[in-house]
Amino acid sequence: MDNTRDLTMTPGPPYRTALQFFPGNINTAAMIETPGPQTATATWSDNDDWYGAIVAIKSGASQPAAVHP
Repeated sequence: MDNTRDLTMTPGPPYRTALQFFPGNINTAAMIETPGPQTATATWSDNDDWYGAIVAIKSGASQPAAVHP
């Protein structure tokens, strides 16, 4: 996630900061045990434009989904 004025961001639970290159740019991460839609939140002070993206990263411990005929 990123906000345009570089205001310090804090991720909402269950997410935690994974990387933060500068105050308004933050990568967050969480282990999600069940598939499906996910929502990520972050807070910062003041009014600012922002953008973000959510992606799934498959870990080495991930199991393949069952295939149904």
